[in-house]
Amino acid sequence: MRIKLRNILLICFLFSFAAWAGGKHFSNNAASGSTTRSASSLTITDIHQQLTETGNLVIVYGTGMLGVSHAAIDDVTMKFSADSDDRLTIEVPQNTKLGLIELQAHESIVHSIEPIA
Repeated sequence: MRIKLRNILLICFLFSFAAWAGGKHFSNNAASGSTTRSASSLTITDIHQQLTETGNLVIVYGTGMLGVSHAAIDDVTMKFSADSDDRLTIEVPQNTKLGLIELQAHESIVHSIEPIA
C-alpha cells in the first residue's frame, strides 16, 4: 500500500512539474524500464540494441522520429535513419562508449534518462 501511494504521489508531482515547465512532460515505460523526457511531439518510449558484425544498432521507439535531424550517444554524433514516425535506428560503431541517447527534431531535444550500455 505504501509503494502504491508513493507512486501516485510521484506521478502527481511529475504532472504538476510538467504543467509548470511549460508543456514539457515526463513519461515512463515500465515494461522496458526505459524512462524518457519529451518535449513537443518528440518522445522516446523504448530502446533496444542489436549486435552486428560492424558494431551495434540501437533501435529507438517513440513519436516524431521522422522529424529527427540529429542523433547522438554520449554527446557523439551518430549515423541514423528514421524507419517510421515511431522508430529510429542509430548505427553505433564498434568500440564506441555508450551512454545517454540525444535526439533533436526542430526545436525539441530529447534525452534518454537511463544510458544504454
